[in-house]
Amino acid sequence: MVDSVILNSYLLVAGYGVAALICIFEIIRPSSGYILPAVSAVIFVATTIAALLLKADLTEVILFVLVFLALNLTSFGRRGGKK
Repeated sequence: MVDSVILNSYLLVAGYGVAALICIFEIIRPSSGYILPAVSAVIFVATTIAALLLKADLTEVILFVLVFLALNLTSFGRRGGKK
């Protein structure tokens, strides 16, 4: 973990953390429609771009992307047949 760019940068950890917390909040209380997942996705994409600009390893970035996508699939899957 010494060579980890993402885990050594407080800004990147905070960005990914905020995006994940918004996703988890949406899973617990699905009341906002698609606004909170969209905000979460924008924060996540901006943090990922910053990580790539800081020359983070692609495997490191892909791990965070997969976790974020799994969280979003869970939040969208819970809506199911609601209209």
